[in-house]
Formats: sequence, C-alpha cells, structure tokens
Amino acid sequence: MYLLGDNQVDIWFIDPQSINLTKQPSLPGYLNQEEQQRYQGFRFDKDKHIYLVAHVLLRGCLSLYGEVLPTDWQFDKNQYGRPEIKNIHTSLRFNLSHTQGLVCCIITNKKDCGIDVERFQRVDQPLQLAERFFSHKEVEQLQTVSRDKIDSHFIYYWTLKEAYIKAKGMGLSLPLAQFSFILKNHGKIGIRFGKELLDNPDYWQFVQYIPSDQHCIAAAVKSISACQWKVRQVIAIEENNNRLLLHEQKILSMTTPLY
Repeated sequence: MYLLGDNQVDIWFIDPQSINLTKQPSLPGYLNQEEQQRYQGFRFDKDKHIYLVAHVLLRGCLSLYGEVLPTDWQFDKNQYGRPEIKNIHTSLRFNLSHTQGLVCCIITNKKDCGIDVERFQRVDQPLQLAERFFSHKEVEQLQTVSRDKIDSHFIYYWTLKEAYIKAKGMGLSLPLAQFSFILKNHGKIGIRFGKELLDNPDYWQFVQYIPSDQHCIAAAVKSISACQWKVRQVIAIEENNNRLLLHEQKILSMTTPLY
C-alpha cells in the first residue's frame, strides 16, 4: 500500500495504447453500472478504449492507497459534475483527465485538486479564441508570443485554466476570464483573481509537465504548504485476484515548460 503524506501530490499517467483489450478482455468488468453504460455508448472504438483505460487506471490507483478492491469504489457527483468518492471513509481526493494518446489522474490527501491534459496541435485562430475565453491580461501575454509558439502557449493557458476550475469543482460555470495565469521564466506559474471570485493566489499551487512531444499536463492543488509532487508513469496494468497491478516506470525526463 502506498502512503500519501498531507503535502504529497501524486500524478499518474499512461498511454492508452499500452493496454491491449484482446489480451485483457475482463477489464471492462471493473467499471460500475453507470460507467458501463457510458463505455458502451461511445460511437468510436478509440474513444471507448480511452474511457475504459482512464477509469481502470483511476480505480487501480485509488486501491494503491487503501485496502479497497478496484471494483468497490463508488462515486458521486456534485451539482457541476465533479466526481468524489462516495462509499468509503477516506481523505483521498482525485481528479481525472484524458485525451487522445494520454490518460492521467491526480491524487491528494484532503486537498482540492484538478488536472487536465491536452494534445499539442494547431489552434485555429488562437488569439480570437483567447479574446473570447481568456482574461485581458492573458490575451496581452499571448499577443507577445511569436507565431511559431502561440499554439503551444494557448495550450499552456488552457490546461492550467481547466485544472483550476476542476479543482474548484465548478467546471465551466466559473468564467475563465475572471482569473489570469502569469507564466514566468523557468516554469514558474502565478495566478491573479478578479474581484468577483473572492479567491487568494496564496492558497494555490500549479505545475505543468510535458510527458511527450505531443501532450501537456497541468495540475492545480489548493494548499498553503509547499506540495511535494511525484509523477508516475504506468507502462502496464495486470490483473490478480480482482486487483489491478500497476507497473511503473521511473520518470527520467518529464520536462517543464520554460515559457
């Protein structure tokens, strides 16, 4: 069993293609009834597979921190759709995100947390999108970025904003223009809030990682104390007596954007 200190933050990620469902046909059995319905409802096999891997990863990770079978975790959602553990008395908090080619989750002890992963890709009219969704300060910062970097910088902002609103548990009901991220040299990340939000920058910590040349991960944790971040890559998931064994690979090169 893994121990999770009060200030420790664990981020887990996996390439969905590392899981071969033809060799592990029983994996869908780890999903609950609601998850099964969503899983079966996907039109495209690739989306179906990513969803399965994401929720199997989450259940396997949670069971590493408590003596609970992966199938026994039950979840409830708040009014904005944020999931929380429902049936187990635990201080664990989590958040989950996935995109084509990568699934990731964040787990903390008692602390509000959020995570987002996006693919680096060409953004159609990034400045126009920023003017629609971002704060004035963020738009001004993007306007100083060269054309060859503006797509990646848009993704930097987008993942951070998604991670924050997921940590707040309010989703897109929280206007994205009411808070601003300040991307500094050497990967330092700051945040400022509009008066409408009544939030304090000192309560929040953010990180961003580049796990591959195709993806960007951003994470947010509400904590005054300095967090100890650990990133864990899963390269395989095995089954053993109704448990999920996660095979890790030591992280040697998880880069942080220098902006």
